[in-house]
Amino acid sequence: MMQINRSTDYAIRAIVYLAKESNPVSSSKLSAVIGVSSRYLMQIGAKLRDADFVTVTHGPSGGYELKQPPNRISLYDIITTMENLGEKQQKQSGDEFQMLEHAYDYIDMILIKLLKSITIESFLNRSDEQWFLASYLLR
Repeated sequence: MMQINRSTDYAIRAIVYLAKESNPVSSSKLSAVIGVSSRYLMQIGAKLRDADFVTVTHGPSGGYELKQPPNRISLYDIITTMENLGEKQQKQSGDEFQMLEHAYDYIDMILIKLLKSITIESFLNRSDEQWFLASYLLR
């Protein structure tokens, strides 16, 4: 089973919550809603800001606000941002394990396609119809 780190989970939760809000959300409110300290939210928020998912404004009417529409943000986008996933290293395995490497590549390809199909908008609409393979796996 795929596991993501806690920071990534909190980042996804923050983006889902911000997508529901029409006004900036204060850091104290957002940290309380997703269940992290304000300091931890600052670390997560910095990565999300640097990736252009959110804007952060300071002052009494400031806070976090979603910068992109929810239909343009996928789980893949957030996970690759938060997990610092880079280029996959090529393994030099002989013919003995070539089929195994091929299977891993195939799994990666399906997982990427699946994660790209799950958008923040689909959470807001409580809809999984557009998710890759949903018609086969969730019915």
